[in-house]
Amino acid sequence: MTTVPSTTGDDPAAKQYAAVLGGLSSQAQTISPGTDEFDTVMALIVDASDGVVDGKKDGADIPIGEAEGPLPVTSGDDLVAAINSYASSNDELNEFTSFTVTASTDGNGSVSPSSVSLLAGARANFDITPDTGYSIAGTSGCDGTLDGATFTTDELSAACELSVSFEINSYEVAATNVPGGQVLPASAQVDHGSTAQFEVTPDTGWTLLSVDGCDGTLDGTTYTTGPITEACTLSPSYVQNQYDVTTNVEAGEGSMTPESQGVLHGENGTLTVTPALGFELSAVPTGDACEVAPTGNPGEYTVGPVTSACNVTASFSLMSYLVETAVTGAGSISPTSVTVQHASGTSFMLTPDAGHQIATASGCDGTLDGATFTTGPIMGSCTVSAEFEPIQYQVTTEAVHGSFTPANPEVAYGQTQEFTVIADEGYEVSEISGCGGTQDGNTFTTGPVTAECTVTASFTLKTYTVTATVNGGNGMIGPNTVEVDHGAATSFSVTPDSGYIVESISGCDGTLDGTTYTTDAVTAACSVSVSFIPDGVGGIGAVWDEFNWDQANWQ
Repeated sequence: MTTVPSTTGDDPAAKQYAAVLGGLSSQAQTISPGTDEFDTVMALIVDASDGVVDGKKDGADIPIGEAEGPLPVTSGDDLVAAINSYASSNDELNEFTSFTVTASTDGNGSVSPSSVSLLAGARANFDITPDTGYSIAGTSGCDGTLDGATFTTDELSAACELSVSFEINSYEVAATNVPGGQVLPASAQVDHGSTAQFEVTPDTGWTLLSVDGCDGTLDGTTYTTGPITEACTLSPSYVQNQYDVTTNVEAGEGSMTPESQGVLHGENGTLTVTPALGFELSAVPTGDACEVAPTGNPGEYTVGPVTSACNVTASFSLMSYLVETAVTGAGSISPTSVTVQHASGTSFMLTPDAGHQIATASGCDGTLDGATFTTGPIMGSCTVSAEFEPIQYQVTTEAVHGSFTPANPEVAYGQTQEFTVIADEGYEVSEISGCGGTQDGNTFTTGPVTAECTVTASFTLKTYTVTATVNGGNGMIGPNTVEVDHGAATSFSVTPDSGYIVESISGCDGTLDGTTYTTDAVTAACSVSVSFIPDGVGGIGAVWDEFNWDQANWQ
């Protein structure tokens, strides 16, 4: 575009103005001889106003006047040539000077127009278009200013060559930092259309799932972007590895829950170990690739930190219980104690000491059969208790004409028994024997009783001495002494001397019959005493004769 200074008078600016108008008029006549010259000149001015003389205004046709059709296509060079031709043919304008400005690039874009001829003092605009992916790096060769993509020369005072250089665009490709890994490099400056590679490395225990952004592709852990045409960000996606922790019961009966679980890398799982009824855990469960430890809660264990698939094994064994024994009395239980597995039974032999027998046996839900005690199913520690008691032996007592206290007792083995023997009336103990005992008067103590035995008491009928005496002489009684069995009676012969008679006779509750004095039944020693008086004085008969029968108090 040619800018005509707004000046008047006979000066260079005015000459420029005149040359331009003359050249525009000549060009208008040349390209459109049938249209109004003024309208055509105005259309040319409009054409030049967008900086490009091409018969278009911003790409659209330019009308000539109101109805004279569109402006034909022309060029800036033709317009400049017309201006120069008009100036050179006019003596007043032949000193007018024009300059040619050429424009070129380094090959990564374009500049338009590529050449323009301008009058001295004019300015030229050039549109600079970088190729895709490039930017304007700078201009040189002509003084002027660059505003965006338009370069405007300073007022021309000489021809010049505008050189435009371009630089390829560079974009930042950045990586999003997310947990689970790292991307190297963290960012990169990449030229337009180029690709870049990033190494995406998962942390230990993590797996790279994908990488999004920058239209790239992932090969293993290498991410290659697509051709970069703008700044972009790539975002990796990681997942924390999860491993299966499985369980297995190797022996016995029991369970581990859960049977299988997924545990994230580096974290812990929890297991609950439960023995079946009657079983117990043989040892702390073990893992083939993980640590197993109790938590302190009953039956609970931690597994981990888990860094790979792991199988936890446990073994159970039947519980064992201690069955003990307790003995009361003289005897023994064999064995004295035994360890029994859950729900099993066991037997014990009960052996009384000599002279003893089993009194009772109990405990552990068992039963006694003879000398064998068999427990029920053992479900926990328990005690078998046995009580032994001495055997009781019958000690028979035999006593004719007497009795034993106690009579016929039962005596525990090894014990002694004391008896008191009481003779019947008229008898006395003569001997007590049997059961290895000893007699002390009427008391008899057996030896230690070890079997049934008999204690026998023998008695003798008591005898009493009955004596007969004469008081004062004058006669005799005989015999003088006699031994009489208990309950028996005896007789004495009473003989007075000549001239004497029995005055009195008494004792042993006897009676005189003539000259015979007979005792009553003798139950104790007693004496008979007789006295004599001369015949005629009175005797027993006189006594009876003199008895006052009337005064007798007969009851």
